[in-house]
Amino acid sequence: MGVDPREVSPTHLADAVATSGWDVFISHASEDKDDIARPLAEALQARGVSVWFDELNIAWGQPIHRAIEAGIANGTYGLVIISPTFMVKQWTQAELDALHGRQMGRPDGHGLILPLWHRVTTDDVQQNLPMIAALKALNTAVLSVEQIADEAAKLVFASR
Repeated sequence: MGVDPREVSPTHLADAVATSGWDVFISHASEDKDDIARPLAEALQARGVSVWFDELNIAWGQPIHRAIEAGIANGTYGLVIISPTFMVKQWTQAELDALHGRQMGRPDGHGLILPLWHRVTTDDVQQNLPMIAALKALNTAVLSVEQIADEAAKLVFASR
């Protein structure tokens, strides 16, 4: 399991991430933080899943891009919350690019990215993110945060 960032000094947080890793890195647009990203991070943690989530893992004064890079590099899965806002932001696209790069480096070429559709349609995703559209996704229009967390936890525990 991951290191609780409240137990690590800001100076050593990046080293703690690099040595411990995370079950799930949550990639999201900041506009989706309150209604889906934070509740999902909390639900995953309640199930014993170690989560990299910006509010928990970026220390005051720490370079944001380096913390995110460490989170992506050391996560077992990248749970990507695809929303209308996610699809138009450069920062989230950079995170998705990094996750794609890690996924392509896997021997089987799949299994790292866990897409979660939030307020988007199949057409939206196919038009804007065709590589993601090809992956099986969960959808917040169909499943509750609790159900999504249950599915992610099953996957994480099966891979340990």
